[in-house]
Amino acid sequence: MLGRICVAHAASRNSVSPHRGSGVRVRNPLWSHRNGSSHRIGSSCSGAKQPTLVLLDRDGVLNYDVGTPGVLTVGDFSLLPGAAQAVARLKRHGAVVCVCTNQTCVGKGLISQTRLDEIHDHMRVLLIQQGGPDAVLDGVFVATTSTDEECDRRKPAPGMVLEAVRTHGFEGDEKNVTFVGDTVHDAQAAYNAGVPNRITVGTGHGQEVYEALREAHGGEVEGDKKWTVFVVNYFCDIPHAWLAPETLPITVVADIAAAVEVIVTGIKDSNEGVDVV
Repeated sequence: MLGRICVAHAASRNSVSPHRGSGVRVRNPLWSHRNGSSHRIGSSCSGAKQPTLVLLDRDGVLNYDVGTPGVLTVGDFSLLPGAAQAVARLKRHGAVVCVCTNQTCVGKGLISQTRLDEIHDHMRVLLIQQGGPDAVLDGVFVATTSTDEECDRRKPAPGMVLEAVRTHGFEGDEKNVTFVGDTVHDAQAAYNAGVPNRITVGTGHGQEVYEALREAHGGEVEGDKKWTVFVVNYFCDIPHAWLAPETLPITVVADIAAAVEVIVTGIKDSNEGVDVV
């Protein structure tokens, strides 16, 4: 059972009031609270955009998760609806956008590194074909070791995320980094790397937790449920396969398009919080 959940609707993102009576505030992935002050990621007092790094998991976030043993050929790879357009929107907003993905199929000997590179070349082509010239990734970071090998890069370990952060100059500036994933391991890798802005999408492995939140609380928000944003601050008891306590607060949304809506426009503090006992 969820211990405490805040629910906000995108239509109310301009509200800045706390949820009355509960002490719960909707967490905005674009806002970082430091030393009692609030800093909006992607903006400054002068109105100029600050650099923002958005790290995306691959399977279940950008493309359909085909299940075990994973995408083994170019033909297995298909972008999820709206994924290319979401990447393009981030790029137009000035974000640096990278993929961070575990591909243990290489370490298991199911495909070669060359084949994986071909799949990622195909991914880049599809992004531009479907999202236009703006839908260009700034990097693809991959952990290829099999799950029976120790590895400090493979999620939930932080190495691959840290590598992306360092490569693009965000070391020491993690407040301006957001990780979008669909699994517990994605959120844990972000947490372990010191990335404070974590979003789980309701596609791929994230579908179960998103649908559970919608079933429990979706009726309390009017309008298009696709744009419902759940911010889980803490809980008393929840199946460990859904969310990990150390990764809270975490934002849960329908898909990558909704995640980008949160990143680009922000979902500010809302009155529409929900306490669950």
